[in-house]
Amino acid sequence: MEIIPAILTKKKNEFNSRLKLASKLAKTVQIDIMDGLFVDNETPAKLNDGSWYKEYLQNNKAPKNIELHLMVINPWQIIEAWKELPGVMRIIWHEEVPINHEEMIRAVHEVGLESSLAINPDTSLKQIYPFIESEPKKRGAGEYYVDSILVMGVTPGFSGQKFIHDSLKTISTLHKKYPHLPIAVDGGVNLETAKSIKNAGANRLCAAGAIFLADNPKKAYNKLSK
Repeated sequence: MEIIPAILTKKKNEFNSRLKLASKLAKTVQIDIMDGLFVDNETPAKLNDGSWYKEYLQNNKAPKNIELHLMVINPWQIIEAWKELPGVMRIIWHEEVPINHEEMIRAVHEVGLESSLAINPDTSLKQIYPFIESEPKKRGAGEYYVDSILVMGVTPGFSGQKFIHDSLKTISTLHKKYPHLPIAVDGGVNLETAKSIKNAGANRLCAAGAIFLADNPKKAYNKLSK
């Protein structure tokens, strides 16, 4: 089980402090990016185009791994800005975005990054089945199969929402159909929900408030990891 601290913020100082803390705690850090179109919330342009991260790197080491959770209508615009920055290794975008997902998966693989499709609580799993292999293999640049799936436990856009328990059925169904598929869950992940999410078949938990708003973030992270 991998715990991935998720950074959702509109403040530069908070971005820097959370990224620095998360880099010490975990091997992978998620950065949330929103355009105000796909979701009702919007992150600053200088976060979205990588400027804040570039400035962070002037005084800090790059995290081992960064995944970008793109809650945007035009994922490729963000990918172009971030694709060559140190530490970036996985791109997550949403199935609900009206784009050609096969082409996007291929394009992400061609620039050497992992691809992951996110699915909202009210979206049918049938929508993502065409992009998942029964048995994972080493993917080449031309492959259109995703490397993982992210199941949303809340409607995307805002941190601090309560976990939608119907998402457990989605996770369980997906895990039973594709037992080798890495499944991440984002939204509403905390000490109360983590066990049920793990038992349903997820192996990556993305947590924001449960870590960063805790009195002792390191202790909270370690408890989630158990």
